[in-house]
Amino acid sequence: SVVCNFYRLLESVVCNFYRAFEPVVCNFYRALESVVCNFYRPLESVVCNFYRPLESVVCNFYRALESVVCNFYRLLESVVCNFYRLLESVVCNFYRLLESVVCNF
Repeated sequence: SVVCNFYRLLESVVCNFYRAFEPVVCNFYRALESVVCNFYRPLESVVCNFYRPLESVVCNFYRALESVVCNFYRLLESVVCNFYRLLESVVCNFYRLLESVVCNF
């Protein structure tokens, strides 16, 4: 009986302490959550608002660079092809001339 009464008293003290302490913990957690969320929301907005124009700048720079590289490549390809055709024409004409000289000789 003494042991049971001591146990009930201890249980009551522990439970009452826990019940009293629970709102403190929960309120602290809610306040901390609120502070973190309130800090995060504007920060998220700042980061996203900063990133969007930067993203646009990076994409526009990439597109411009891609355009420059492609236009340079097309120009180079045109120069190389025209030079090759010219060289081919010179070589073929020289070969035909040589063939004509050799065959007519």
